[in-house]
Amino acid sequence: MSSTPISDFRGKTTIIKQRLSGLSPFGRAASQHPSWGIFEITDGRIIKIKQSTLTLNQLFGNAKWWDHAVIASRACAKTEEGWDKPSECIEGRKDTVTLPDNADFRNYIYEFKWEENGNIIFWKTEITGQNNKN
Repeated sequence: MSSTPISDFRGKTTIIKQRLSGLSPFGRAASQHPSWGIFEITDGRIIKIKQSTLTLNQLFGNAKWWDHAVIASRACAKTEEGWDKPSECIEGRKDTVTLPDNADFRNYIYEFKWEENGNIIFWKTEITGQNNKN
């Protein structure tokens, strides 16, 4: 995805799903359920963020996805070293961040929050299109 020119994303909507954390539902730790970020990218610069967690009922062996609304988001420009630059952050409106015209969504690090089981969860990631394992 990193070698794809940004012009390939203009004028269309692309969905990128990427693992944020956790083991597979059949992993060693039953309490570590996979968490996924779903990034809906419109025109290469409008990013709507969703979050979903996969849980496994160990008694019956069936899995269920639980979607959680993103309640806050922002995108921070990356530095050459790959870290974010807090002075260059763009605040989102709840689950949606709109980057400047001609921006490349791959040049930002995304921070977002959602509520799950009464707790506020915070995550920070790049959009790579790969299944991250943090």
